[in-house]
Amino acid sequence: MRLNKVSGRGLFVGIDGGGSKTACLVGDAEGRILAYGEGESANVKSRPRDQVEGTLLSLIRDTLNRAGGSLVNVSSVILGLAGGHRPSDKQRMIGFLRPHLPPEAMIRVYNDAETALAAGTWGQAGIVLIAGTGSIAHGFVPEREYGIRVGGWGYLLGDEGSGYDIGRKALMAVVRNADGIAEAPELSEAVLGHLKIGDPQQLIDLFYEEANARKRIAKLAELVVELAASGNAPAKGIVREAIQDLLRLAAAARSKVAAGIGDEGSELPLMLAGGLFGNAYFAAQFMTAMGSETFGGSVSVLKHPPVIGAYVIGLIRSGIEINELKIQSILRSWEETQREI
Repeated sequence: MRLNKVSGRGLFVGIDGGGSKTACLVGDAEGRILAYGEGESANVKSRPRDQVEGTLLSLIRDTLNRAGGSLVNVSSVILGLAGGHRPSDKQRMIGFLRPHLPPEAMIRVYNDAETALAAGTWGQAGIVLIAGTGSIAHGFVPEREYGIRVGGWGYLLGDEGSGYDIGRKALMAVVRNADGIAEAPELSEAVLGHLKIGDPQQLIDLFYEEANARKRIAKLAELVVELAASGNAPAKGIVREAIQDLLRLAAAARSKVAAGIGDEGSELPLMLAGGLFGNAYFAAQFMTAMGSETFGGSVSVLKHPPVIGAYVIGLIRSGIEINELKIQSILRSWEETQREI
C-alpha cells in the first residue's frame, strides 16, 4: 500500500529489532499500515553499534519512501530492540535518531518484549514470554505504569530456552559425540550436514571466526526441533530442557507481577512470542508441559508480529485510542501489506 502524497506530519514508525532481523512498518493515525520492510539485526549487544544505527536509519528511510513519505513526515518512532532496554542504550539510540527527525517527533525505545506484548494485548496489561534468538519474559500493567522483566540477560549470561540456547546445546552434543562422551550420531550427522562440513573439528573455525556466530547458532534450533518431532532422543532432551527453562521464566514473571500489583496479577493473559513458538510441535510441547502448572490467566501464542505492537504503542503514546475499528483497520491493512511483499 502506498500513499500518493504525504503532507506535513502524521506517519508513525514501528521497529522490532530482534537478534536475527529488524522489521519496520509505517502507518497513519487511522490504523492503516502503509508499508513494511526488513533489515539486519538491530541488537546492539551482538553487532557493532555503527552497523546497527546504519541498518535502522536505512530501513526507516526505505520504508517511509515506499509509504510515500519521508523523515520529515514522522510523528513518532517506537523501537522495540533486543538488548536495548537499558537507560544508556535508550539515550544513545534516541540521540542518534533525533537529528534525522522533526524536532517534535516522539522517539521511544523499549525492550522487544514490551512491543511484542502490545501486539498481543493491543496495549493492555499482560505478560509475554519470548523465545526467539534470545529469551525474556515481560509483564506490564499500563494503568499502573508497572512493569517487570525476567531473563533477557543475553547469550553470555542467560537466554535459557532460546533458539541460541538450543543451537548451542546441539553443537555441544556434536562435539561430545565426537569425543565419545555421549552418543548422538543422528543429531551430529544432521547438524554437520546442515552446516555443510564433514569434520566436527571444523566447528572451531566456523564459529570462533564468525562475526555474528550467535545468529548462525540460533538457526540450528529449527533443525533440532524438527529432529525432536521425528523422535530423536538427544534432540527431544534438548527441547525438553528448553521448555522447562521457559516455564521457569514465565512462572517467575507472573509471581513478580502478582507481588507488585496483588492477586489480580495472577490472572493476566500470558502471550507466547518468538520464532520457537511459531513451530507447532514446540508450542504443543510447551502447552502440554504447562498443563501440570498453575498459571492463572489465559495462555495463547501471539498471532500478530511484535512490530505491530511498536506501532500500537506509538499511537497510544500520541493520545490516539485503540478501539475495535482501529484494530480491524490495522489487521486488514497488515494483510494487504503482506500480500504486496
